[in-house]
Amino acid sequence: MAANLKQLLEQSRRLTDQISSSVDLPQIERGLGQIENSSRKLAAKAARTGDGIDSKAHYLLADGGFNADELTQTLNSINPLATFEPLKPIHDTDIEGHLRHEYEQIIVSAIEEGRKQSLQDFDSTCERLLSLEWERSKKKIFEELGQHKGRGMEGMETDFGSSEITSNFLGSSQLGASQLGRSVRSSNQAASGLQSHSRMIRYSTVVKALNDHRLIGEAYGIVHAFEETAKSLSGDMKAQQIIDSWKLLATVVGEQHVINGVFQRQSLEEGQYSRAYLNENYSSSQAVKLRQTLVDNSRKYLEDQFLEHIEKTIIMRPQDANLGGIPSTHNKIRAYINLKLWRPGNVFPPHLEVYSNTPIWAHIYYLLRSGHAEEAYKFVLEHQNYLQNSESSFVSYFKAYLNDENRLLPNNMREYLLSEYTQQTRNVRDIPDPYKIAVYKILGRCELKQKTVADVIQTTEDYLWLQLTLIRESIEPSDLVHERYSLRDLQTLLLKFGAAHFNPKGNNPIHYFQVLLLSCQFERAAHYLYMSNRYQVEAVHFAIALAYYGLLKVPKDLQNLGMDFLIKDTDSTGFESVSFNIPRMIHQYTNMFSRSDPLEALHYLCILCLFGKSVGEDYISLCHDYICDLVMETGDYQTLLGDLRPDGTHQPGSIEKYLPLISIKNEKEFVRDLTKRTAERNYTEGKFSDALRLYDLAEDYDTVIMVIIKQLSDSLAAPMQKQQTFANDVSGVVGLSTTSNIKITAEEVISHYMQSPEKISKVSEKSKETCGILLKLLEFKSLAENGRWEDALMAIETLNIIPLENDMSLISRKVEEFKGLDENVGRHFPDILLTTMNVLSKIYGPLKNSPYSDSARQNKMLIIRQKARALMVFAGMIQFRMPADTYAQLNRLDVFMN
Repeated sequence: MAANLKQLLEQSRRLTDQISSSVDLPQIERGLGQIENSSRKLAAKAARTGDGIDSKAHYLLADGGFNADELTQTLNSINPLATFEPLKPIHDTDIEGHLRHEYEQIIVSAIEEGRKQSLQDFDSTCERLLSLEWERSKKKIFEELGQHKGRGMEGMETDFGSSEITSNFLGSSQLGASQLGRSVRSSNQAASGLQSHSRMIRYSTVVKALNDHRLIGEAYGIVHAFEETAKSLSGDMKAQQIIDSWKLLATVVGEQHVINGVFQRQSLEEGQYSRAYLNENYSSSQAVKLRQTLVDNSRKYLEDQFLEHIEKTIIMRPQDANLGGIPSTHNKIRAYINLKLWRPGNVFPPHLEVYSNTPIWAHIYYLLRSGHAEEAYKFVLEHQNYLQNSESSFVSYFKAYLNDENRLLPNNMREYLLSEYTQQTRNVRDIPDPYKIAVYKILGRCELKQKTVADVIQTTEDYLWLQLTLIRESIEPSDLVHERYSLRDLQTLLLKFGAAHFNPKGNNPIHYFQVLLLSCQFERAAHYLYMSNRYQVEAVHFAIALAYYGLLKVPKDLQNLGMDFLIKDTDSTGFESVSFNIPRMIHQYTNMFSRSDPLEALHYLCILCLFGKSVGEDYISLCHDYICDLVMETGDYQTLLGDLRPDGTHQPGSIEKYLPLISIKNEKEFVRDLTKRTAERNYTEGKFSDALRLYDLAEDYDTVIMVIIKQLSDSLAAPMQKQQTFANDVSGVVGLSTTSNIKITAEEVISHYMQSPEKISKVSEKSKETCGILLKLLEFKSLAENGRWEDALMAIETLNIIPLENDMSLISRKVEEFKGLDENVGRHFPDILLTTMNVLSKIYGPLKNSPYSDSARQNKMLIIRQKARALMVFAGMIQFRMPADTYAQLNRLDVFMN
């Protein structure tokens, strides 16, 4: 170290050579040792100075009546760094604390479960459980972080209460799921959390009602049901936008005449559009017809919305509107025009064509805009004389437009109309009536991809209505390019605008969401809304409603599915198609309340099977996996899987009730399989109490006995005093068993099964034999460790697995029987032999050291020696690898007795 310091000193001097040569600077001549000594002296001096100051201050404060020592302790106890810290970590930012808490819980769980095992298996059990629990917790944490990143649930936090088995194996579980509302924590975000939970609870009742109707095969107006739920929530402007969005979706999907979710007239069925939307080729007749229907429905919503706008505007300004006594459609349009177009002095703008104090073209346009094409035609006929003077062919154009099923003019008539349209729009002398240009554009589908009539189209709704009015999905791709304008063209145009165009400040995501719905971009709409902090709850249920009617494209390949919610791909036509990752969304959403309300989570998971027939059976398998995870995570087996009644019959759980919704044909087999899968996971993780109950519930009685055998075998490996120590340490921890509890459980189960011929017949003879042997071995070991040597010897002799008679034929037979013993018994033979030999030596010792010499004593000593000799011969004959020290101890005890 000294050499290194000297080298550093020399290097530092060389670094200043160039500076020293040009600048006259003083050199520091002190060595490292001198610098260190000076530093120490300076520190000591500072300390002495501080002590002096402290002493003076102490006397000064004492004179004023202050206790300096007490004040110093108080000041030292104050931590100013934490003054403005929140009392509890903020949920989505305290990642380190969250991870630390999870890890601590895992360690506690691992230790508790590990205490069930023998001492020799304790380390391996802890390591295994730590690995399993940590991987699960890490996955859950990352999922939650991915969920809240950029779109947290407005600070909503959940309190995941764990379910516990609080009764013995044969008793009824006292398990109850807490209500969803209990999961809100008291924090500075409680208000928003409560609001979110209120929405979640009310929407979940609709999902449950949906599944109940599906269960009995009845149609359900889910969109209207969700709309009623939205109306029951807060009545602010944002809530009204959600209500309007549900109305929009109801119109787009064609859900009408619904009261309390029940269709009063023609109903829509589950998967109504799935075939045409999800499975059919894009150019097929069914797909084309569906797209045009959706476009027409979107346009109808905008027309109905505009008519409501007209009526509200008139109500707000009744005197200026001058509606009159008959509120007919024409009078409403006339009144609205008065409000919108009248200028000071009750005159209309000069470029409008006015006849009988009515802007003719504006009136026609607003009738079309509000969805009254037939009334517009009647209005045209009423003013035919005026129109024929200026536009002689217009009446025939309009008639042909209405008479055609697809609202298309004949080719020759359309050419004439285009010619007139071009002449009017390019007339540089006179300014044409903009409403006239708009009407011509609609009838003749003129300049499909150019922006025109800006004076008329002033809002996003106006723009979308015009574009939807011009779309014709029925036109073949082989037709003229200038006549083709499809839904895809509109979607591409809107995507170029992007969310920033419709929501520039980022504070009104509903606006762009509605634009996406109106343009039938359902997957992008669900994704965009789900990315919003405020509307995640609504996004989930919009996606469910779309999925119910088959209007949500989802990924087909679930094996290679990533973490993205919006999956982009290119179809055969080169167009970018998208699908929405609804499995991940539902899984994330249910994770927030699955432990507090497993039944509610089950209802949401059932939605995934809607795609089983239309997309693929992988969705059914995924749904089953999620349900298995739900059962495992919540531990609420009574609610989900059912329970055993006192008479031993099976009480069905909620999963059995809704099995038809998850595409299960053999209900009993599925419940058994699901229960066994859950039991196997519990058994793998060392949760033997849960595993016992679930295997019994699955009627796998032989496995129940095997689990008991495993626990008995593990208990046999641990010294009794250590087991008692564990029992004291973990008093009150559910699921941990002392040796006595294991014995009691095993005896109760065997007794219960023996009373039921059906159950005991399903338990193999070897399992029954092994369980009986282990129970007797535990009794033998307990007697030996309590010093009851004679009773212990009688117990091992009664068990009859070790030959204790000097008979070679008997010893040979026991050697053969040993080969057939279960491994859970065989692995304990070194300890059994050693304990037996120790019992014999403990009986032999007092006899050997007795001062009395009588024939009875000598005879008993001879019998003990013969038993020990038979045991030694047996130990040498069995083909079992025993530790070397076991043989050494056996030999030492044998020598002692011989």
